[in-house]
Amino acid sequence: MSTLKTTDFADAWAYIAKKCATSDEMRAAVVTAVRMVQTDVGVTVDGKLGPGTATAVQAANSFKNWVFPLQAPKRGATVGISSHHADSNPSRPTHRGADIMYKRDGRWHVPACAAVLASFRGTVVRREERSNGWCLAIETADGHIYQHRHMAEPYVALGKVVMTGEKLGLLDQTQNPPHVHFELYARGVYDYNRSLDPRPALAEMRVVKQ
Repeated sequence: MSTLKTTDFADAWAYIAKKCATSDEMRAAVVTAVRMVQTDVGVTVDGKLGPGTATAVQAANSFKNWVFPLQAPKRGATVGISSHHADSNPSRPTHRGADIMYKRDGRWHVPACAAVLASFRGTVVRREERSNGWCLAIETADGHIYQHRHMAEPYVALGKVVMTGEKLGLLDQTQNPPHVHFELYARGVYDYNRSLDPRPALAEMRVVKQ
C-alpha cells in the first residue's frame, strides 16, 4: 500500500517547476520523480509516467484487499465506527484512531467472542499490555503500520508474521463498552499524534463474518 495521491503529483510538479531553471532540468527532475514512484509501487522503472504506472499507483492506494479489523456476527448486526479519528471528530481532539463495534437494533454492541483480525499480512512489531488492554501493532512489507488497542491477550507473539484475516485475539471485556481502537500510520511514521484518519481505508475493507 502506498500513500501517494493525485495531489502529491500536483505538489511535486509545482515544486519541480519552481526549482528548475531550464526545461532540461525540469525534464530530468520529472524522470527522477517518476522513477521514485515506480520503485515505490513495484513496476518497471523506466522514468515514463504511462498507464501501467498510473494503474499501479491507483491499486497501491486501495484497501480493497484488506480485511476489516473486527469480525462480524453471522447475522443480526453490522460492524461500524462508534467514535471517529480526531481529524473528523472535533469533539475528541486527542482521539487518533477509530473505535470499532457492532451495531444491532440501533445500539452499539460487541459479544465476548468477537475476534480482532489482521487487516493485512505483516509482522507483529509491538505487543504490549497496558492499563486499557493489550496493544498490538503490525507492519506491512512496505513499511506501513496498523495498530489495535483494547484487546485481551493476543494469540500471536512479537515478531510473528500474520496473514490477512488471521485471528489475532479477542477484545478486552473490561472496556466499557468493549471495542477495538484501530490506528493507521503512513510508511515510516509510527507516531500516535501523526496517525492517519482510517475512515476512508475502513470503508474499502472487506468484512469477514464469523
